[in-house]
Amino acid sequence: MKKQQINQIKQVLEAFNKKNVGYCVLRNYEFLLGSYDPVESLDTLIAKQDMPLAHQILLQNGFNLRKQQFSLAHKAYFKILPDFSRISFDIQVGGIYWNDMKYLSEQVLQSRKKKSYFYVPNDNHTFVMLLVHSILGKRYFKKKYQQILVNIPIDEKAVYKEVRRIFNQKIAKKILPLARFGKTKKINPYTLIIYFLLKKPRRLITLSALTLRWIKWKKPMQPSPLISVIGPDGAGKSTVVNELKNHLEKTNRKVSHIYTGRGRNHFLPITKLGFLYKQREKTKDNINKKKNGKPKKEKSLTDERNNRKRKIIYTLVSPIFALDLLCRYYFRIFPERMKKKIVITDRYCSDIILMQYVPLSIKKILLALFPKPTMTFFLYNTPEILHQRRPEEPIEELSRQMVLFQELNSLNPIKIITENKHENTTTIISTILKNLNTNWN
Repeated sequence: MKKQQINQIKQVLEAFNKKNVGYCVLRNYEFLLGSYDPVESLDTLIAKQDMPLAHQILLQNGFNLRKQQFSLAHKAYFKILPDFSRISFDIQVGGIYWNDMKYLSEQVLQSRKKKSYFYVPNDNHTFVMLLVHSILGKRYFKKKYQQILVNIPIDEKAVYKEVRRIFNQKIAKKILPLARFGKTKKINPYTLIIYFLLKKPRRLITLSALTLRWIKWKKPMQPSPLISVIGPDGAGKSTVVNELKNHLEKTNRKVSHIYTGRGRNHFLPITKLGFLYKQREKTKDNINKKKNGKPKKEKSLTDERNNRKRKIIYTLVSPIFALDLLCRYYFRIFPERMKKKIVITDRYCSDIILMQYVPLSIKKILLALFPKPTMTFFLYNTPEILHQRRPEEPIEELSRQMVLFQELNSLNPIKIITENKHENTTTIISTILKNLNTNWN
């Protein structure tokens, strides 16, 4: 898995080299050089004028651009591999930033150096970047960074000049010896952050705007996403839902899978009553089939009376089933969303539209009662292929379901034809990561 991830990243970096993109990988790239470190998102600086070309290269290599987050100086690209592992680039455009405040310009690229098949900042800029990143961004010094700061060969005067520019002469004289001799615990990052902000008053405006965007992105009072997977029988909903849940859990997301179809997991005590009625209905149908002596006209009248009776019964019962689904939403799904769990549902309210004998107008009224999912994925295929997967379902019934699913446009479903279940899951994961905030996934 790791080898495949590295090869995919290598393709992008070599394409950058070939197209003369001005870039350098800032930190945590040791896994590209054969270390045992885990694969991380690559923090990368790209020249502002080369960003359109870099964007094109990333898309050509199968990467997706994430929806813009609260930081305007960062652009995130990701790719889901066949084993559902993810690789990503966190790109800073035109300089190196902390919270949209630039502390090193893209002039870093003029003195970059090549390490194996990719470029990194020179030793002086690496020292300054790790020092300032630890103070402003991390507010502590990772052990790995401490070792680099102590051992990396630098031009003391050049580094002093950069740190003095970022902070001031007094601070530079104080913190540089501490960093060089591994005494970083004596560096108080919070005092330095305050000084950094007050040195240029416009930074307070930048930070305020970023904070407001962060609050909006964080969605403190908004429930987590509701991901709905719908489709006819045999479309592969259960397989996709299970694979999606496993992937999100492996990437440390809180996930809850809640089944919302008919037949089980009801909130109201209707399971047994529904089962008894369906058994009685099935028995009655079997008896009628055995009465072959009736004339066709009489049989037709009998079928018509039965259908008319069922329309009345099913229509009267449909609000009870809808109420059961609403209770499942407000008492099971919604509480999980408020716990900041991503909720994945198999079917959600789509079984309402599939109810037999109930007028379509009434089904649409019942559907309007339900909160819309954050994202809905509609898995489908031809009735013939679905029948091959689920032989117990007649082609006529699957055709009926396919027609009725066209009435669920109010859910804004993303349609996915289920040729390959594994590829379906990859597509869904990529779509979720592309469109939802990183805060949710």
